[in-house]
Amino acid sequence: MVRCNWQAVLRRTRYLCYLLMEHAPADVADASRKFREVTG
Repeated sequence: MVRCNWQAVLRRTRYLCYLLMEHAPADVADASRKFREVTG
């Protein structure tokens, strides 16, 4: 079992997503599109 502070991880991820959306919305949209293509 991996023990981790999931709330802290989620908070950090949410913060990073917020920064990305603030500074590079086009890049984020392109990256999410590519991610969806890769994951199907």
